Amino acid sequence: MRSPRSDNATPLLRELHWLPIVCRVDFKLLVFTYKAMHNDAPVYLCELVCPYQPTRTLRSANNNILQVKRTRTKAGDCSFAIAAA
Repeated sequence: MRSPRSDNATPLLRELHWLPIVCRVDFKLLVFTYKAMHNDAPVYLCELVCPYQPTRTLRSANNNILQVKRTRTKAGDCSFAIAAA
């Protein structure tokens, strides 16, 4: 992978199968959410993810939808429980 410093980095990143930073953050969040839903994550993350349970029978009940909790602050909007939902 030796290449001159003046070369463009994009082809190298594609060759290494590296994601752009924003996509990598989204990917990691989705992986943590999946693991939390299937109890493969640490307990403190599993407790933050709550499956949505409708009050009546719906066809969408089996879609693995997460319950979105309400927050009052912008900092709360960035929490794992909100970002995962």
